[in-house]
Amino acid sequence: MPSITVTSTAPGAFSVAHGLGAVPTQVVPVPLSAGFMWFQQPTGWDSPYPYLVASDAGVAYQFQLSIATGTSTPSSGGVLPGNGSTVTLQSIVNFAKTLPECMPQLSVGGMSQQPALSIANHVMMDMLSPTMNWKWNRQLSTVFYTNSLQQDYAVPGVVNLGWIESAFLADINNTASPKPLYPVEVVRDLPATSWMWGRVGQVSWLPNNLLKYGTWQASTTFTQIMGSLANPGTPLSQIQDGNGNYWVLSNNTTQNVTTGTVQPTWPTSIAYPTPASPNQAATTVADGSAIWTAINPTGQGFRVNPLPPINGLYYEVHIIGQTRPARFVNMAQTLAPIPDDYADYFEHGFVAYCLFHSKDKATRIKFTDAHAMWIESMHEATAKSAREREESGFYPSEGILQGGYSGYAGPANPFFPGGS
Repeated sequence: MPSITVTSTAPGAFSVAHGLGAVPTQVVPVPLSAGFMWFQQPTGWDSPYPYLVASDAGVAYQFQLSIATGTSTPSSGGVLPGNGSTVTLQSIVNFAKTLPECMPQLSVGGMSQQPALSIANHVMMDMLSPTMNWKWNRQLSTVFYTNSLQQDYAVPGVVNLGWIESAFLADINNTASPKPLYPVEVVRDLPATSWMWGRVGQVSWLPNNLLKYGTWQASTTFTQIMGSLANPGTPLSQIQDGNGNYWVLSNNTTQNVTTGTVQPTWPTSIAYPTPASPNQAATTVADGSAIWTAINPTGQGFRVNPLPPINGLYYEVHIIGQTRPARFVNMAQTLAPIPDDYADYFEHGFVAYCLFHSKDKATRIKFTDAHAMWIESMHEATAKSAREREESGFYPSEGILQGGYSGYAGPANPFFPGGS
């Protein structure tokens, strides 16, 4: 896999040539030093460059680059690949046709791709279900930054998140090395709240069209995030226009920006990334020195708890999750994101679902046992990771007689501060 090593010369946005001569399907960041580096919004990379942001000077990262093979659908930026995939769906179908119990279902006149495509999509959904948290399907979503009194965050380009595994905060403007990191509890749902606290403690995901948005305001300054010791309080950094479209402020990471004195003309037809086209450039609108980026209403955004307070710190929120199942639309697609060394599991599932589609009752009955055995084999495969030593355990974080401390009130710290 080709790769480039990048070292920042200063904090902020920059780009560097990757030399592939094509748009990578995946760009995977691997940290080599203290500090952070992440992709710019809304475009993280294109054919000449990856577009990056560094937290400090001297931050070193290696970026592993993947190039499309065949006609597989490219993954969204931040997906952690296994070994990629060279196995096509057609090769799986060809194998299944050699089995007498599967051949009739896959040789339907006038429907050369059905029911094979439907079967493949069933198999993919089962393999990438929430009970199967494969490391090779893990996704590093685009980071976002907490904003005073803002609970919901739409993030440009996040359209393929299935569910969140874990999350953490970085005190991005802290000059300590390494920068302080804080774990965040992942939950399924969070209610709207008006309760404020110094640091976010929980996060959940919601479709962007269920998040809360503000309205456009004239001559409003949004404070530069990088280098600011405190957030003085700004309006929500995401808005809904008169056409019902959603927009996120996307250029105040390294500079103060101010909206214009007159509301911009919002386009009625906009573009944004989708699961099928995750690298689609989003529509942007200039507004004074501010730039608004269009958001996919069915993409994934985030809700935090509690509310970041006025004059609180800016925190950079990192989300680690599983990528939603890919959809098969033709037989030439590879099994991506399933790596080649797991292709046999897909093949076994495909054969099981072929039995389910049989017209013969005696063959259909075999599906139940075949499917159960397949699922069990995958659970055994994912259970192999259980042999790796976990970080979990019970460790005292402070002396028993120590007084209360400032922290988020949650399951890990339900009685704060000092037991109140």
